[in-house]
Amino acid sequence: MKILKIFLVISFLLTATNIVTATPTTIEIQPSTLAVDEGNTFTITLYLRPSEIINTVATDLITWNPQILECLSIERGNLFETATIWIEGTIDNDNGKIINMCWGSTLTTSTAGIFVTIDFKAKNAGTTNIIIDFDKFGVANNGIPLEKQILNNCEVTILTESPPPPDPPDNPPDEPPDEPPDEPPDEPPDEPPDEPPDEPPEQNTTQNETESNPENNETENYNDNQSAITDDNTYIPTVTTQTKIDFFPPTIIGLALICISILIAFFLRGYNKPIDIFKDEDPEEKGYRKNQRVMRGNLT
Repeated sequence: MKILKIFLVISFLLTATNIVTATPTTIEIQPSTLAVDEGNTFTITLYLRPSEIINTVATDLITWNPQILECLSIERGNLFETATIWIEGTIDNDNGKIINMCWGSTLTTSTAGIFVTIDFKAKNAGTTNIIIDFDKFGVANNGIPLEKQILNNCEVTILTESPPPPDPPDNPPDEPPDEPPDEPPDEPPDEPPDEPPDEPPEQNTTQNETESNPENNETENYNDNQSAITDDNTYIPTVTTQTKIDFFPPTIIGLALICISILIAFFLRGYNKPIDIFKDEDPEEKGYRKNQRVMRGNLT
């Protein structure tokens, strides 16, 4: 029964056509304009200025763009000291509206104050208006409707939140040293074509050593015809041993000269003093040879 009376009062306030007073009671949304970053929350107030004594305020429609804003909560303000009737209202975020909100008190007031405060969240970037529907807003005193006026609604702009600049580092990193420009890798030198190994210089068919063996007079020499070339093109001379017979070596010539010198000395000495080479012979033969030698001397 009590709820039925409340709805009857609200219906009477909203549909009354006989206005008793000429000065209107005003309502406005504070602030009238607002800029909010995307994702943040904000609060608006419905502020009422009575032109005379009132004890009831009701609004059945407040609207906004549901793609941009989301209503979070509604709280009663300080307009009346008590709340004989308080209907908080129904939040419909899918359609972006609040309906069936009423506050009535047995204690009247003529002092300006806050009807309600409403919290919103900025969902997406954009601009929207929070609007109080004039036809579904009313004020009254003891069931008698009074003249009303809406001063302003609220325009809300939601900004795209930009990330804050990063804090500078305490110790900036050392700058890397200047790197030399990339250079192409060194190309390998052109390899000369394979060439046959150089032939060894011509050598004498026989090379005699300065030293000779007096017994067999053998000398070592290198013979090109007996050289060899290995698989890796390395020339290896072969040492051969040959026997060489000198018909007139210097030693024999020297001995011959000595012998000739001795013979000449003996012959020259024989003219002055004959050499008795037959001293061990028989005396008779010795005497015979002596006589022969004397006679030969006389003949000469």
